[in-house]
Amino acid sequence: MEEILDVYARPHDPKCSVVCLDESTKQLVKEITPPMRAKKGQPERIHYESERNGVGTLFMMCAPLEGWRAVDVRERKPTRDYAECLKALSDAHFAGAEKIVLVQDNLNTHRAAALYEAFGPEEAKRLKGAFRIPLHSQTCQLAQHRRMRTECAEPTAPGSQDRGHVRTANRSSDMDRRAQRESSKNPMVIHHG
Repeated sequence: MEEILDVYARPHDPKCSVVCLDESTKQLVKEITPPMRAKKGQPERIHYESERNGVGTLFMMCAPLEGWRAVDVRERKPTRDYAECLKALSDAHFAGAEKIVLVQDNLNTHRAAALYEAFGPEEAKRLKGAFRIPLHSQTCQLAQHRRMRTECAEPTAPGSQDRGHVRTANRSSDMDRRAQRESSKNPMVIHHG
């Protein structure tokens, strides 16, 4: 779990870029009435009536060590859009990088097979070789949560189950048991490249 924190602690290396990728589906809207321009003594006026304009997928990308970020809006074709987003990262945004360390969530479309579904085998293999796929953000969240818990000087807030007795359990082992229970409900996969 600590591996992802080590990734963020690495010194900046343009040949091995760290890129965070997240995806979100949003309803797209368009204005029906254009805004009225500002006039002297009168602010710009916007009519808030809008019209539904379909659904799109937003790919939010950032390279924290390089100070770079971008948002790519695409049609709602998750596997194909994901593969095209990776191609743009590899060929346009980080063309000079030998390897791109990709930090992303554990979504079912976020897999190397998406490259083979979207492109031919040669192109998919080339793109797959450009990335270290994937380190999941869920891992990062768990590691940060554990670090905050172990560094915290205050005990956790007692609950109704604690009435009448003092809790003396080791917080680290408590956290480990909770993480094991959670991982059995929602399995987390970490791939190392």
